[in-house]
Amino acid sequence: MEKKPSDLRSRPVLQIGVAKSGNFWLYKVLAGLLNAAGVPDRSFIKSHPIWDEAQHWRLSFPEQASIDVIDVTPHGYVTRISSRFEEAISDLDTFLVRSRHAWSHAPFRPGLSEPLLERTAPAIYIVRDPRDVLVSQADFAFTEYMRAHFPNPHVDADAYLSARCDEFPIHWRSHVASYVEAAQRGLAYFVFYEKLLADLPGEMRTLAQALELDVDDNAIETLADALSFSSLRKGREGHVNKGVMGRWRKRLTTEENDLFLGQSGDLIRLLGYPEKPDDAMKNLPRFPDRQALAASGLGAAN
Repeated sequence: MEKKPSDLRSRPVLQIGVAKSGNFWLYKVLAGLLNAAGVPDRSFIKSHPIWDEAQHWRLSFPEQASIDVIDVTPHGYVTRISSRFEEAISDLDTFLVRSRHAWSHAPFRPGLSEPLLERTAPAIYIVRDPRDVLVSQADFAFTEYMRAHFPNPHVDADAYLSARCDEFPIHWRSHVASYVEAAQRGLAYFVFYEKLLADLPGEMRTLAQALELDVDDNAIETLADALSFSSLRKGREGHVNKGVMGRWRKRLTTEENDLFLGQSGDLIRLLGYPEKPDDAMKNLPRFPDRQALAASGLGAAN
C-alpha cells in the first residue's frame, strides 16, 4: 500500500468516536472547516450506484445517506448506510482517495486500524463523559427510527440505561483507551465534546491547526454561529440531542455510577472527568500525557 499523501487535500479527514459522543456535531464542524478552507468535495458513497436509491430511504437524519462510513471489522473494512446497505471495501486506498471526510465508530483493531489511521490527516477522535454517552444512547434507543430498525427489549430509556451499566463502561474504556494510545503515537487527535460545548470557536481553531487548514477567524465565528445545537436540531430532533453536559448526574443512581467507576474509573480520572455527581468538571487535557498514560496502566488496554 502507498504511504499517506503529504497534501491534506489529497487525503481524507477521518473522524472516530463511540456512538452518541457528539459524532454528528463533529461531522458538521469538520465539513464546515473543510469547506471554508476550500478543500474540494469528494465522496465515495455519493459516487456509488446505491446513493440515488438511498436518497428515498427514511433514515435517522437527512445527511445519513451521504456520509462516507468506514467500519473496521475482524475481516476487513466495510462501508455502509445505517442498517440498510453494507459492502466490503476491496481496496482501502481507492476508498480513501474518493473520500474527503469519513466517519467511523470502529474499535481499534491492531493490524487493520493502523493502515487506516496512517492514511488520514490525522484521525480526529471525539470523546465524551461515558455516563452522558450512555444516557444519550438510552434516549436515542427509543426514537421512532431506532425502534423500527434496532428494537430493544426494554420498557423505557431508564430501564435501558440501567441494564447497560454493567457492559457499556467496559466497551467505552476499551474503545477510548486504544485511541489514547494511538494519539500518543501521533495517529489520532483528541477532541472533547465538553470543550466543543464550552468554546466552539476556540476548538474549531485548534482543529483547523491540527488539520493544517487555512481558515480565518471571521469564517470560524460565522461557522460556530451556524453550528449551534438549536440550528442543528432542526429536522434532526431524533438524532441530535440538546447539547448539554452532566445529564448523568440526575439520571444515574449512586449504584450505577459506582459501576462506571469500577469498570472505567481509571480512564474517567485520566481524562479529567468528575467521579461523583457533586464534583466539579476539571480542566480537560488535550489528550493524556505519556507519563500519565503509563502510570494508569492503560498501555495494555485494547
